[in-house]
Amino acid sequence: MTVTFAEALGPLGVDDFLGRIWGQTFAFLPGTRGRFRELLPWPAVNDMLQKHRLEPPRLRLVRSGSFAPKTSYLRYESKIPFVIPEGLTQQLRDGYTLIIDAVDDMSDGVMRIAEDFERVLQEAVQVNLYAGWREQQGFNRHCDTHDVIVLQVYGKKYWRVYEGGRPHPLKDDIAPNAEVPQKIVWEGTLADGDALYIPRGWWHEASGVGEVTLHLTFGIHQRTGVNLLHWVADQLRASPELRAPLKRFASPEEQQQQFDELRRQLLTVLDDDLLGRYYQHQNTRARSRGWASLPWTVADDAPP
Repeated sequence: MTVTFAEALGPLGVDDFLGRIWGQTFAFLPGTRGRFRELLPWPAVNDMLQKHRLEPPRLRLVRSGSFAPKTSYLRYESKIPFVIPEGLTQQLRDGYTLIIDAVDDMSDGVMRIAEDFERVLQEAVQVNLYAGWREQQGFNRHCDTHDVIVLQVYGKKYWRVYEGGRPHPLKDDIAPNAEVPQKIVWEGTLADGDALYIPRGWWHEASGVGEVTLHLTFGIHQRTGVNLLHWVADQLRASPELRAPLKRFASPEEQQQQFDELRRQLLTVLDDDLLGRYYQHQNTRARSRGWASLPWTVADDAPP
């Protein structure tokens, strides 16, 4: 079964979501029970642990913000990691949450819905898996520097979303986003088939309810004005005047003359078509998911 981005939203339409919610406010998106289960059946999770050579940071166990030592659930043979089933099971029984990053690269079902997310949102998507069996939290209250859409695949999890904090924090921000807000704007149980959207910078926390729970978190980094300006700066590398040293030891008149030329070239680039050129450039550089079709793509001279 393939789930689309529109189906993940439930009754909320795509246009309504993009126009009223995306990047602006959180949204609880209730759904019918069982609608996400075929995305990632438990046998597929077990295959990841058994057949893929996973290790931190891609495979982690976390409880109350602290990570289990990797030697408690991994062994190495010639530097190749293997999961220790008994060790992994014991840590999960002790309340640790299992995290596997980028499961969209290991599961066809998750990859296909991630592709549809990317088609609609026109941003890159990474999907991480979170599974727990006890009531402990994996991470304490925190906020992310990317947007998050959570799909509850199995079981239930209790969530709190908070209002406040630094608006639109960046990964490499100029100031910390350290002020922890206290006002809860939504709390409730995310049950099998429900979804939750949390914009970048909104603080939140989730805890188990004493039963098996598995959810997928779709992380999306929306492009910002800072990204746009970085791209503009890269385009200006073509200018010999922009590449030239600043005239630190020249006369004030020569310094002003140089600055006037730099400003003129910058303002020339900042025209009304800039956003269109930026979006087009980014779209042409979007990563391919790399669906291979061997041996047929090599069997003749047709374009791959």
